[in-house]
Amino acid sequence: MPSQSANLPKSKLIYLDVSSTAVSPIVTGIPRVVRSLAEERNRSEVHLIEFDGLANSYKSIQELQPLNTSSESLQRTRRALIATKLYKALTENENIGSVVTFLLRSRFIFYVARRLLGAPSGNGEMLNQPNGILFLPEVPVHKWHVTKIMNLKKSGAITLALYVHDLLPIHHPEYFSRDLVWKFRNFVPLIEVADVILVSNEDVKAQVEAEFKKSQVHVVALPSTYIQTTPTSELSSRFLMVGTIEPRKNYMSVLESFEKLHVLHPEIELRIVGNLGWKYTDIVTRISRLQHRGVKLHWLQNLNDEELRLEYQQALALLYPSHYEGYGLPIIEALSQSTPVITSDRPAMRLFERLGGVTLINPDNSDELFDEMKRMLDFDYRKSKSQQIQLNEIPTSWQVFAHHCYQTIREV
Repeated sequence: MPSQSANLPKSKLIYLDVSSTAVSPIVTGIPRVVRSLAEERNRSEVHLIEFDGLANSYKSIQELQPLNTSSESLQRTRRALIATKLYKALTENENIGSVVTFLLRSRFIFYVARRLLGAPSGNGEMLNQPNGILFLPEVPVHKWHVTKIMNLKKSGAITLALYVHDLLPIHHPEYFSRDLVWKFRNFVPLIEVADVILVSNEDVKAQVEAEFKKSQVHVVALPSTYIQTTPTSELSSRFLMVGTIEPRKNYMSVLESFEKLHVLHPEIELRIVGNLGWKYTDIVTRISRLQHRGVKLHWLQNLNDEELRLEYQQALALLYPSHYEGYGLPIIEALSQSTPVITSDRPAMRLFERLGGVTLINPDNSDELFDEMKRMLDFDYRKSKSQQIQLNEIPTSWQVFAHHCYQTIREV
């Protein structure tokens, strides 16, 4: 690929900070959004940058490395993430000596460990002073990264744009790892000084405006990545759940309801698509127990877009009774395939009800989930829910989404 043009007026350049996604093996959720912003950019106007902690500076990179679950690069990235988690575990341990703690908390030790264990790094030119618009669409890896951005902002070198996906780690820290809560608290000062903030829906917009007294907050909804299909005339017996294996997604309630319904309808099937998150031991144990009993329960990981689309298309309904979400991308993806959704009566998910085909339940009441799953087995009921779906107001591709993000940032 040709090198980025260095002759453009710097005031027009957008620097897309991809530091966290560059070392993430995850292809769903926020990393998926960041990768789409990188792939769908105008390369002469939007440059990719990655924070290099050893140099305390940014490096330019041509492209994000493509993810392949069998590739050496992915294995190296996973080892780097393990190093980061080990570092965090040690530095948060009150029993280790103060000298050891000081050494472990140094930027040098942190980034040397990551590089030795294989974290990808930018191979481009060092950017000591990006001058233009710095667009950060994800939470930074470490507080030194935040400090670098704050210093650039204070110097007047950059206009700061953020994509704030949600404020859940602040409002509901019990559903997140201590590491993520710690990262998000470091991220908060950037929200306070940002010049423009993009969000996924009106609920997050209202929260950011109220809590941070911000006026330049703009909704850029995540897209329906698949072409909308017409409802099928065949009735599936397959329920689908998509999401990271963690307590916030409410897997235990789904497994309980599925187990009860399976007694009445042994032909039904549950397919789970999701990678391991945190506090997943009880969930995985219950999945294994049901599988050993011969129940039709399949757990799939690392699906590509087309494989995931087929899962949505062939499902009787998407089960998404998450306790809390910032947006809920699987809901839009399921609806695009004319698949009804059973989700939680929570602010973010409530916004999807107007699109049709969405049933809201109390995520803390597994009986409501069971009753709605049972209704979905009725052909006429399921057909009527599917025919209600209308996605006219949702962006139709990641390209449209990326263009809207960059256009909004420039206009503001």
